[in-house]
Amino acid sequence: MEKRYTVGRRMGLIGLLCFCLAICTAFAPAGASAHWGPWMFSPPEPPPLVRLTGALFPVQDKGELTGLYNFPIFIGAQTWIFHVEKAQSLTGSILGSSLLNDLFPMRLRFVGPKGLLEQIEAEAGPARTLTLTGRLYVSYNWLLVTSVQEAGGETEAS
Repeated sequence: MEKRYTVGRRMGLIGLLCFCLAICTAFAPAGASAHWGPWMFSPPEPPPLVRLTGALFPVQDKGELTGLYNFPIFIGAQTWIFHVEKAQSLTGSILGSSLLNDLFPMRLRFVGPKGLLEQIEAEAGPARTLTLTGRLYVSYNWLLVTSVQEAGGETEAS
């Protein structure tokens, strides 16, 4: 017995094939964008560049702190509380404080050059205000520190 396809079935199979080709094209790797054209792919946006100003406190002083933005901070294995006094977004149109609202859970891990992280820990204390500049990876709760500034001077990553 011979199996015969009707014209409607053939058109349906062709339509299904075109649909599958369109889906495969939409999810193609980024290297294929040169072949298919820039209109199909857009590069990812870099994380926002932020400047956070505040002071680091030992964890045991957490009860004495008031304010909305008191983050547990992890620098290596050490835990601190970072009391944010001012948050600025240096790129984009998002306000700095609204960026901090997107962090869930409310904690941050400082990452970056070892020298900068050691400097942050050395300058920790309630009487010392630090200004940290870096890229805020909201989905990972990371701040990639690129610059540390105390009231007197500034150190940048090399």
